[in-house]
Amino acid sequence: MVGGLEILLEDLANALIEMKVEVSVITTTPNDQPDHFTFKVLRNPSFLTSVKEIKSADFYIQFNVSLKGIPAWSVSRRPLVLVFHNVVGSGRKEEVKQWISDHLSVLNIGCSQYIAGHYKKNKAILNAYNETLFANSVAWETRSKDLIFVGRLVSDKGAEILIKALAVLHQEGLRLALEVVGKGPEEEYLKRLTSELQLQGYVSFHGEKPRSELGVLLNEHKIMVVPSLYKEPFGIVALEGLASGCFVIVSEYGGLIEAIGPCGFTFPNGDAQALAATIKRAYTDDAATHACLAAVPEHLAHHSRGYVAQKYLDALSDLKTKHT
Repeated sequence: MVGGLEILLEDLANALIEMKVEVSVITTTPNDQPDHFTFKVLRNPSFLTSVKEIKSADFYIQFNVSLKGIPAWSVSRRPLVLVFHNVVGSGRKEEVKQWISDHLSVLNIGCSQYIAGHYKKNKAILNAYNETLFANSVAWETRSKDLIFVGRLVSDKGAEILIKALAVLHQEGLRLALEVVGKGPEEEYLKRLTSELQLQGYVSFHGEKPRSELGVLLNEHKIMVVPSLYKEPFGIVALEGLASGCFVIVSEYGGLIEAIGPCGFTFPNGDAQALAATIKRAYTDDAATHACLAAVPEHLAHHSRGYVAQKYLDALSDLKTKHT
């Protein structure tokens, strides 16, 4: 599967393999083709195979709680570490997940301080990005394109707010263009909204792009906007934008503000007028914009795959000392 969590897990597993750590991944996702990962992958293994694999490990790590994986773990009795990329919701099933994190796991890692704060026995280890795919190769002032949105076209991701903000800017005489990268059930609605706001020719939809192409596309744009309506747990896409030389603007509630650190601007979630003003500021306040861009290298140094993998190893090493 391709998504933020799957990408992070693959990047982290590869980084750990490079550090001579043995990694096995158990997944329910099928694959018709042979796997070509650097790490061992077990797809839909039997209960006994899962137990044997978990027993052979120092730690059993789940990225978000999978109730299907708990029975095999309960037989193996290896230390359970949970890595959370969201907040456990409501309902009986979610209550069980919360109980597991409170009473069975030895450590609950949050992908941001915002997420970690929702769990006991917590530690925040912020996410990594792939520095081999996302790098800055074009000076900001010479970039030929204006705004870019990258994400699923669902209401929570806020592309609608960005299009409305663009309309506000046009009314004020700042005629910027927007490229939308991603697909989802909201696509046709967003295209209709573009027409209703008379933004034809200024908003283009590109569908999904492979990661190998996305870094090149980001280098063409001056500003990435991540306008999530909900409290985003973290937002690796913001790191990818920063690494590719974009000035990044994000919604301020949730984990996105941790993803950009001191390197961008924020606006209140869901406020199109405020977003328009923030985009305008990025184009007019040269001192603030360049101060943010100058802070990017130091910020990204704490989000490389190797740096984050070492953070995981340090946390697990501390746990191993406690359990021996």
